[in-house]
Amino acid sequence: MIDKQQAILIGIILGDCYLQQTGRTNARIRLEHGIEQKSYLNWKIKQLSHFSWGKVNFLVRYNKIYCKEYKYVRSQSFSSYHLGNMKRLFYDENGKKVIPENIKDFLEPISLAVWFMDDGYYYNRDRIAYIYLPNYREQKF
Repeated sequence: MIDKQQAILIGIILGDCYLQQTGRTNARIRLEHGIEQKSYLNWKIKQLSHFSWGKVNFLVRYNKIYCKEYKYVRSQSFSSYHLGNMKRLFYDENGKKVIPENIKDFLEPISLAVWFMDDGYYYNRDRIAYIYLPNYREQKF
């Protein structure tokens, strides 16, 4: 069993988190959410308080295709060797997210809950839940 903070970290890495390489061995967490999910972003930062965090920034993007503005919030942790190890575990050599073969060794119920909050969807008609996996490269186990 892994500790709660590590389990939450696994969930956000599987979900919306981006681990950004900083130097040869370190990485940092980058979290971005729509403005409506600011409280969820703040919850993640509070749960992972053992990492040092920069301030939460409010940003606006303009999508030229849809002619629409998108408001969102972003925060980044400071860089660490531990996060560098996580980057090497959950990303391939091309920077594409992967699900490690030994993922069952890392997952706790809260990991799945956070992953679902990031990328999940409940289809009410069929009473079934999905986790959307658009950013993962195909793997054969």
